[in-house]
This record gives sequence, C-alpha cells and structure tokens, in this order.
Amino acid sequence: MTDDTNKRMATLLALLDLKEAVARDDVQAAREIREKRLIRMLDSFSAGEGEALKQVWDTSGRWTRYVESADTVLEVLGRAIPQFGNLEMLLRERDEKD
Repeated sequence: MTDDTNKRMATLLALLDLKEAVARDDVQAAREIREKRLIRMLDSFSAGEGEALKQVWDTSGRWTRYVESADTVLEVLGRAIPQFGNLEMLLRERDEKD
C-alpha cells in the first residue's frame, strides 16, 4: 500500500470518527480524535484537501469549546469527507497495488 493511500485512509477514518463523535455530542471523544489523529494530517495534503482539513480543525475546535454548533461541524465534515475518497475505493486501490 502506498504512503499516500495510507495517509488518505487514516485521514478519512479520523474524519468519520470525528463525525460520529459530534453526532453523539461526545466532546471528549472529539477532542481526542482532533488532538491524537487529525492534528498529524493538517499539513500533509495539497491546497484543497489541506484547506478542508483546516476548516474541520478550526470548526471542531470551536465546538469542543462550546462556541460552535454541532450542525456547523457536521456541515464542514460533510464537505471535507468526500475530498478524501471513500474507503471502498481506497481499499480497492490498495489491493490492486499489492
């Protein structure tokens, strides 16, 4: 599996987990996902993807400090997740290269 595919899969899974935590209103889980997983990805992608991650980072950070609504975070996540492809496609690419 290529490094790029690994990075995209890890980012996609982190975003999906963050989305689930926000939907459950689980601020502590969202903080952990941001601080342990998402932070590593912030500078790893090109302009469009990188900007989408920064928006997720900023908006989810405000939500974990009770400044932003969950709906806003889910909106931003909804725009960011498709930029990293779907997991099925990434897994197929990985299997074809192996």
